[in-house]
Amino acid sequence: MKKDAVRLAKRLLRVHDITDVQFKAALQTLLSLDARLKPSRAGIEKAYARLSAKAQRRVRFWMLSYHHSTKNYLAAKQFIAKRFNGPLGLIELAFAWDVWSGLDDKKLLQKNFKIMTAGAHAATDPFTHSVLLASLGDYFLRTGEWRLAAESYREIPVEFVNAHQAVLGPVLAIYGELLAACAAAHKTLALFKTHHELQVEVPLVGNLVWQNRDI
Repeated sequence: MKKDAVRLAKRLLRVHDITDVQFKAALQTLLSLDARLKPSRAGIEKAYARLSAKAQRRVRFWMLSYHHSTKNYLAAKQFIAKRFNGPLGLIELAFAWDVWSGLDDKKLLQKNFKIMTAGAHAATDPFTHSVLLASLGDYFLRTGEWRLAAESYREIPVEFVNAHQAVLGPVLAIYGELLAACAAAHKTLALFKTHHELQVEVPLVGNLVWQNRDI
């Protein structure tokens, strides 16, 4: 059933005079059912190019969604809206945040940080709320703000939590915070040894785990 739907969507993209409604339906199907999205890029972009300028504006969100899903952030960037309003505005904001984060665009991240955090707290739809929180969690994890990453992941509604967010996110956040504390402790001990000429050894947490892996 899924294979038939995906095959039909790809066939629809090859229609010469494809409409924006057909294009949207095809992309929705692929994004929902196709596990291998990257090979469809050429067909999608060719179909998009055949649309009128007006139709292209109507399907802009779906092009953003496609490139965001394949983590092609350079391509996705050109489809980011100037304003995040309308029924899909907050979802677009989350996608845009992932794109800026993936491209390490510090200027746009800083400019839109307050909007992003406000949107995450203001979202009333559970799915939208979870998408925004996941984007913030990934961002905080990437920037080393472990506690904020863990808090963001833990706030995601349980029905929308995936394995990464439910397990790896908080674990990595806590582990990262622990490593930061160990690094600070080593720095303090180095200063202490310099002033007091003491020989003190404090093993890293990772080394202890490895040495005692068979316990």
